[in-house]
Amino acid sequence: MMRLRTALWLAMMMMVLSNPVNARRRRPRNRGGHSRSQQSEQLWIPQMSEGQVVEQGGTTDPWLPVNFVQPQQAPLYENPWLPQVPANLPRDTWAPIEIEQTQQRIPWFEQRPQTNSCTFRYDGVPSEYIHPFLVDTERQELIYPDIVRRQQIVTLTSGTTVLASCPGSGNYLARNKQPRVYITCRNSQLYRGRNPVSWADLGCHKKIKPTLKSGESCGKDSRMHFIGWDIRRGLYLPQISVCFNRKLETSVFVTHTIHGRFIDAKVVEPSRPSFKNNRMFSVSLNRQYKKAKQRELASQYLRSMDELSGKGQHYLAKGHLAPDADFVLEAEQDATYYYINVVPQWQAVNNGNWKSLESAVRELAEERQATLEVYTGTHGILELPDVNSHPTTMFLGGKVVPVPALMWKVIHDPAANTAVAIVVINDVKERPSSGSWRSRHPPCSTVCSDLGWVDWEVDDVTEGRTFCCTVDDLRQTIPHLPRLSGVNLFV
Repeated sequence: MMRLRTALWLAMMMMVLSNPVNARRRRPRNRGGHSRSQQSEQLWIPQMSEGQVVEQGGTTDPWLPVNFVQPQQAPLYENPWLPQVPANLPRDTWAPIEIEQTQQRIPWFEQRPQTNSCTFRYDGVPSEYIHPFLVDTERQELIYPDIVRRQQIVTLTSGTTVLASCPGSGNYLARNKQPRVYITCRNSQLYRGRNPVSWADLGCHKKIKPTLKSGESCGKDSRMHFIGWDIRRGLYLPQISVCFNRKLETSVFVTHTIHGRFIDAKVVEPSRPSFKNNRMFSVSLNRQYKKAKQRELASQYLRSMDELSGKGQHYLAKGHLAPDADFVLEAEQDATYYYINVVPQWQAVNNGNWKSLESAVRELAEERQATLEVYTGTHGILELPDVNSHPTTMFLGGKVVPVPALMWKVIHDPAANTAVAIVVINDVKERPSSGSWRSRHPPCSTVCSDLGWVDWEVDDVTEGRTFCCTVDDLRQTIPHLPRLSGVNLFV
């Protein structure tokens, strides 16, 4: 009997002593979150807490390990750019490995721990704050925010020096009355010289403004013009390059860049600025684009209101060549509102297939994290029948500012060595006598069926009939297309 009691007592003591050990062994290694499954393998995944941002001069560590469930086939995380820990290494060892790029990504500063970097919210300032440009003067490019947990975040590595600039006549940094200052990140703090500064100290006195400059000849009666930024003496950053025909007072083509990595962090500003003439036109385009003036032109040249009634979407709108939505910063978006960056375009086309094309190109850039070079231009002059069915060439300003017959885009991905040309007919009716680019004689052998991202009704005349071409093929019709030798099709 005594032996039985002793055995029972020893068994009870073993159970009491073993429970805390087992509890500690089973406790998830997680200080900042909850396990999604008690039966899942626990992995160490670095993750910034919701809304957490490293303050300048602070020591907050944003790298919080959390529990994570490894699915069978789906990515490990809603964003697939994740550092992984190989099984043969210690559990707490950081060992980022290469992962195939997919449609999303985590910014480089979230892929592994960064120490002493300066991280701040781009939009974490008062509403009246006017953002300066942050410029990498060595690379001669703007620094853009990235999206981290739905916030616009800028991160500068320790030792990095950038230029904070307020371009535009009479503009300057509000705190020190200077147009620009160099700032350096050291040990999680921004400095101007030896003096610590914060992002909130760098606001501009007023909105930053672009500067227009002219360049060399780009064809008969045509010259290059640039909408860009005077960052400092000797450093001008062009944003939109425009080949402008002085005789016809129209843009032949423009070029700009879409930064796909940053497009999801772009500033969304509901208000739009007024268009600026900049003394490039001999007529008042603000007046010529009004519907009442267009009806007057239709009555004068066509002697009929049937073609250009001004009702619904049957009027000529200001069709952007380089659209504002392709740019990240508010100042960049505002810089697209120059009349040299628009042409007369049927509103039904502008809000139809042309809009679908612009959106598709942006989405591709974002999904592929690609930096795309985009060329946009015009070709020919639209002819509309007058009251006697005689074709009449259409101008918005008498004999200047022609209404283009064709509008085109060339999308070029230099990294992938691919390109494609898309043509949209700038008309809303089928007119068999209006030129060789009609459906009977298309401008190229269309390859739209090979492009999965062309998902709009390409044959819808009322919203702009669309053709997809190789660049070399379309150059047979439009000689001033860019020469991109040896490129594959951008699919």
